[in-house]
Amino acid sequence: MAEHLLDEVAEHLPGSRLALLAGTGDAPAVVLALVGAEQAPWPDPRTDDSPLGQVWRGATATTGTWATPAGSRSMVVVPLEGDEGRCAVLVADRDAAVPFDVADLAFVAGATQRLTPALAHALEVAALAEREAHDERVRLAQELHDGLAQELVALGYRIDFTRRQVDRSDPALAAPLNEARDELSRILADLRLKMADLQASVDPDGGLAPALRGRLEQFAEITGLEVQVDVDDDGLALPPAVQDQLFRFVLDLLADARHARGATRLELALKVGAPRVRLRFTHDGESSLPSRDFSGHPLVQLGAVVFIGDASRPGVELTLEMSPADSGTTDRRRSERIPLRS
Repeated sequence: MAEHLLDEVAEHLPGSRLALLAGTGDAPAVVLALVGAEQAPWPDPRTDDSPLGQVWRGATATTGTWATPAGSRSMVVVPLEGDEGRCAVLVADRDAAVPFDVADLAFVAGATQRLTPALAHALEVAALAEREAHDERVRLAQELHDGLAQELVALGYRIDFTRRQVDRSDPALAAPLNEARDELSRILADLRLKMADLQASVDPDGGLAPALRGRLEQFAEITGLEVQVDVDDDGLALPPAVQDQLFRFVLDLLADARHARGATRLELALKVGAPRVRLRFTHDGESSLPSRDFSGHPLVQLGAVVFIGDASRPGVELTLEMSPADSGTTDRRRSERIPLRS
């Protein structure tokens, strides 16, 4: 749907970079579709003073000029208004030597108006599906907390009571009971992390970066592992489904580090230049990742590529990369090669 709209507009605005950015209120702009660039070349519209930023913060459809280090760009920006306000914005820019005019603005406005009802509905359905999935994970976590977790805690108390009795009457049984208590404590800690994983999610108003930082801080506190995190994004967001899959993927990687014998530290670096993604994960324990088959993972089904480092070396290094065509976001470059914004 978004791709068809950009196709139609691109035919009328040759030499342009175009994107459809979705978002409501103060939430980050989500790159739904992109033409003419490998990643969205515009800054975060929530804080930018370009015509895109002005329209994102409430202005009407407009044309204008955007100053970049490489030279001035002419812009046309049109909001898509749903029942509850702006649900998306279409932005196009090209060299200011070929400025957009009133006729271009009218064409883009007409094209977006025809698509707005269907797009607004699709975005609402997607948001509802994400919320239902999150609510189901929270429900399962609560069931684990109220059921299995409480039973394991009660079992721990019984083992503790028995240990105190055995210390006085049969010291020979103390060692295996101590081992059983230690194993139960490990299982409980693992269960708590799994419950936290189920409830953890990416806040649509915050984005992927703060969600990962918070989860890794919690992981370090519970496990005692040394954790180094470097998350970098350009302010524009990935589609919610992709963000959620990346977040779940990182949780799987943390589970590997948690169970890796000899692991003392891990590093995670994530760079998002929507819609491009590069993730690097390492830890120094005995990992199960080299033996895993990622071909069925949802991110790989979306086109992501996963690399595992030399399995003969200590520890593990995993890299995941997604490019625009991979991530489900359209990237059809036409008529000019646009360099990546640094």
